[in-house]
Amino acid sequence: MNDKNDETSTSAEVTSAEEGNGGGLTIGELAGLSGVQTVRLPALDNLMNQVQAALGEVISVEDHLAGVLAQMPVWAGLGDTLDRIAQQMEELLPSNWPGLAGRYDEMIPVMRDEGIPLAWVPPAPVVRELLDAPDAPARRAVLEKHQRAVWAACRDALDEVGRPEFAEQVLLLRDCVAMAEAGHTSGAQALAAAVWDTTVRGYVRATPSLQTNRGRFAYGELLAGLPKAEDQEVVRKVRVASLFAPFERACQRFDDSTPVPASFSRHATTHATGQRQYTSVNATIAVMLAVSLLRGLETDPFEVSIHA
Repeated sequence: MNDKNDETSTSAEVTSAEEGNGGGLTIGELAGLSGVQTVRLPALDNLMNQVQAALGEVISVEDHLAGVLAQMPVWAGLGDTLDRIAQQMEELLPSNWPGLAGRYDEMIPVMRDEGIPLAWVPPAPVVRELLDAPDAPARRAVLEKHQRAVWAACRDALDEVGRPEFAEQVLLLRDCVAMAEAGHTSGAQALAAAVWDTTVRGYVRATPSLQTNRGRFAYGELLAGLPKAEDQEVVRKVRVASLFAPFERACQRFDDSTPVPASFSRHATTHATGQRQYTSVNATIAVMLAVSLLRGLETDPFEVSIHA
């Protein structure tokens, strides 16, 4: 379709009718050509004139696309743009997650169901090995194998925590790392669990929505109110959820009628001081849990009111 064809492709009958009304074909006259009684509808006549004018300005689709492509090559710089977006995304995520795009779904059950923190610590190679491990026992073996690398990463993460209200907790966690490296893992586990508990209570104290109607909190209510690892709509929610995902396992309860948990449990660390709960792997997880929380709260500065 082009302008020339639009102007000349009329029948003899249409041409004759146009000559009788100054060149404009009315809807009524168009109907009359087919034997239908002529009805004058000026509004529709005007509409038809606008349509005809618009058709006269139309160029072919092929010509239009060719012009667009000539002026804006759609692939130019696209790869660089995607690389830049990916880089910005990684900069917003915990610093130990480089190269893990496409594996974030795998991280959620490790954090939530097994209670292994993955945000900020452990180091990136250990995170990848944990995700590659086939099951929970294999992941605990990975942590045991790389304990010293994990503790070193915890020390480095603590160097990045500068909030004044965390100063004492950072010093205590440095003591935890030193004890663990010296082989005193039971002491490291007990102290790390206490630091984590103190920090969590400080977070709850500053967050009324997590408190009971008496201004207190129970771990059951805490878990119900925390951001969920499934509610991942934006990068920040992924980052925040990764801090709280291990809480569910760390807050697991038990009583006299149930076995003492074998995985790290704050409750069992405090009330069941035996070989089942106190292990070198649980000590590593306890230190990671507390360090991850402090380091995450440094990046996402939720209000925390530590009472210590």
